[in-house]
Amino acid sequence: QDGEVTDKVAAIFANVARATSHPKWRGCGFQRTAGELANKPGHPAMKAASWHKKNVEQWLTEAFIAAGLAAPALTARQVFLLLEGALSSMLIHHDPAYITDAGQAAAALVAQHALEANRIEAK
Repeated sequence: QDGEVTDKVAAIFANVARATSHPKWRGCGFQRTAGELANKPGHPAMKAASWHKKNVEQWLTEAFIAAGLAAPALTARQVFLLLEGALSSMLIHHDPAYITDAGQAAAALVAQHALEANRIEAK
């Protein structure tokens, strides 16, 4: 898709905020599964949750590499952590502002890494 990477990150969080605001939303199924099966790390559902979460982080890494960000894997992990924390907070508080605020933090983080990449490239 076209657009700045910061806009794309903001759009991810905006879409998550919209989806989680639905009255029937009951949390991230992968997070809920992990909570229920925390004492069974080898359980197939735990493996599926881990696989999914790793794929989301890898997808972000690839997007940040394509965008030319400095430290794309680190940036992806940080954005991923903001997203996971926002989902968890939304489940507890049912307030989409947590996701919106996390999205603003994620976009600022990505913008900072884009600036760093531009400074490195300019040298």
